[in-house]
Amino acid sequence: MLAISSMGTMTAMAAKKKTKTSEVFPFQISIFDPVQIVDADVAIHGFRWNIIYGNNASVSGLDIGFFNKVQGDLSGVAFGAVNCADGNVTGRQIALGNHAGGDAVGVQAGLLNWAEGDVDGYQAGIVNRTQGDIIGIQAGEVNWNEGDFSGGQVGIVNIKSRRCR
Repeated sequence: MLAISSMGTMTAMAAKKKTKTSEVFPFQISIFDPVQIVDADVAIHGFRWNIIYGNNASVSGLDIGFFNKVQGDLSGVAFGAVNCADGNVTGRQIALGNHAGGDAVGVQAGLLNWAEGDVDGYQAGIVNRTQGDIIGIQAGEVNWNEGDFSGGQVGIVNIKSRRCR
């Protein structure tokens, strides 16, 4: 068992590479943070599987799990019960709940979709909220946009705090 554990650690150490901002690793398997292959401050460029909860600096690629947490940017596709990126999202977030702490470019699909920055794309869910500007479509029961709006809202309650273009 110790030999297998040591080999896994050596493999993980060999696959890491240093960049100016953080370490990068091609895959991550996490039961919950900190019980995961690489530390939370490592960026994942490839595949991440979060059995319960995973947390990394950034993710570029495929992110699958129950609760997917990204401290920075997400670029790719995230599937889970909850997807939470503190930075920008480029690609797809598909879950019961999706959050982008920055801009979202692409699709957020779930019961609750929330982008703190601008949205360039599509939000589809029961409740969709964009705090920045939106270029695209919000489709859900409640659609709420706090910035400038260029596109369409399809829902029962549509709130536009600022002007439509």
